[in-house]
Amino acid sequence: MWIDQNIWFVVSLMTFILGLLASSPLNYDHNAERKAQLHEVLFVYLRRVCLAGIPTSGFLYPLIAWFFYTAENTLGLAETLRTFFVWYEKKLWYWLFPVGWWMIGFILRFYLHRYVKPSVSHFKRKLRITQKTDALSDIRNEKEHYQPKTFLPEKYYQPDHMFIGLDANEEPIYIKRDDWRETNMQVLGPTRSGKGVAIGNLIDQAIFYGDTVIYIDPKGDKFIPHIMADRAKKMCRHFYAYDLNDATENEIRAGEWAPFTGGDERARRARILTAFGLNDTGGESDFYKGRERKLLDKLLVSTNGRIPLLLEEFEKNADYQEQGQRLYNAISQWAKIKSLCPKKDRGLSIKKSLLNNAVIYVRGSMDDEIIREATRILVMEIVQEIKRLHHLRTSHVTLVIDEVRFLISNPLVDSLATIAGFNANVAIAYQAKNDVRNLTDRTLDAKSIDQSININCQLKLIYGSLDPETNQWAEEMSGERLKLVTRNEHTKVGKLGEETWENTRSIGQEKEGFITENTMLSLKRRVGILFQPRELAKVVFTSFVPTSMSNDFSKTEVIKPINEKITSEGAELDACDD
Repeated sequence: MWIDQNIWFVVSLMTFILGLLASSPLNYDHNAERKAQLHEVLFVYLRRVCLAGIPTSGFLYPLIAWFFYTAENTLGLAETLRTFFVWYEKKLWYWLFPVGWWMIGFILRFYLHRYVKPSVSHFKRKLRITQKTDALSDIRNEKEHYQPKTFLPEKYYQPDHMFIGLDANEEPIYIKRDDWRETNMQVLGPTRSGKGVAIGNLIDQAIFYGDTVIYIDPKGDKFIPHIMADRAKKMCRHFYAYDLNDATENEIRAGEWAPFTGGDERARRARILTAFGLNDTGGESDFYKGRERKLLDKLLVSTNGRIPLLLEEFEKNADYQEQGQRLYNAISQWAKIKSLCPKKDRGLSIKKSLLNNAVIYVRGSMDDEIIREATRILVMEIVQEIKRLHHLRTSHVTLVIDEVRFLISNPLVDSLATIAGFNANVAIAYQAKNDVRNLTDRTLDAKSIDQSININCQLKLIYGSLDPETNQWAEEMSGERLKLVTRNEHTKVGKLGEETWENTRSIGQEKEGFITENTMLSLKRRVGILFQPRELAKVVFTSFVPTSMSNDFSKTEVIKPINEKITSEGAELDACDD
């Protein structure tokens, strides 16, 4: 009667506690750096009590009860001991209750440790009052930051500044006009990233503020020539459009240019040597090139560099064909392009354009090798004439060259270091950083040219791309900033596989690019990064310059000023509005 009342309840309670708390540890280290908490001390004592109480309550206590029962009733030892074991054997199935409650405690402990404890640890971590730290760049957070903006660029034009675009807060970003005119610019970005939008904006302002503007376009932009024509019309300025490609059955194209007649004698000679590969390269062929150069010097006197006359001289003299076979073959090919063989004193005159403060659009070709080389020679002539006519010109010259890697020459690259001293600047555009190391002219030192361009074009506008070299270069140019970040924050894995946050956090400084590769990868169309001397890199949002798209480029002179006589070839059009 004493035993059956509460003994199995007591034993079940103790097994439940052991299942819930586990059977260890039974001690705690008094010398440990972290002192045991109150609940940990209580759990140690509870485990000790339960581990000692279960055998005591389940076996020793019934045995003691039997001893007192036997003593009180003065029964025989052997008989009562047999009776005790018979009774105890019948009660063995009662142990299912303590075992079952131990399993319930264990299952509850498993659930609490695996699911509740990590959640509580996470919640407590969120409730911390932490020291303020920075976050390193995460592309998942950056990808939505740079959505394109649409606005009217002309709204932000200012007389003494060049408007580049808006920042993230929709505040205008400017470059002082004096700095713009003394600094060359690079615009980098893949197709349809926004290069043309930026170039159109810059050209529109340059025309608006009276610069002589020449835009060399090897691929044929759809919008920029119309932007140029519209602005020239509003400003009552000459605008000429030249297409170096010959007319086709389906398209009328206007424009002629004699590649080797403009400028002084030395400049013409330099262009023709470059065009036909007659400059010395330090190889065995230099001997034969020298002989052809001697013949060329003789022919330039009588032909003035006109391609039809050069071809005519070769065709009527067999000795010339033998002495200058390379030159003859090249001239024969160039003579097939009608746009490169205008009549005397006709076609594009760089000299007249510069002296008359004209606006010029020139379309080349990326497919036709001869047109592409002719366009490269045209760029050479423009650079030569900008310098030669410096003291005669009355306006600043802005030369813009798209897809420049197809048009690079040593004179162009050299001019980037000096052209600002001749009241001119150059803006060049191409797709990726290493494009200028993949030149069509293999005689050029691509690595040196790449370095020279990067040094002498201090204004850079780079649009986002998937090119890792361009993105890394942009990050390096932007400089580094120090961020206070969490270096280490530890977790502890428990016996049941649960993971909880420990109460420690290590904070330190980390270096990160001011503009990161993640930022470059996150940029949308018409969103770029502006680099300028002595300024932090900035995210720039650019927008389209509106255009009528209604200009007729089938004639060379698209716009002429009021009451001014046309001085170039081409039919006369209506004068621009007052």
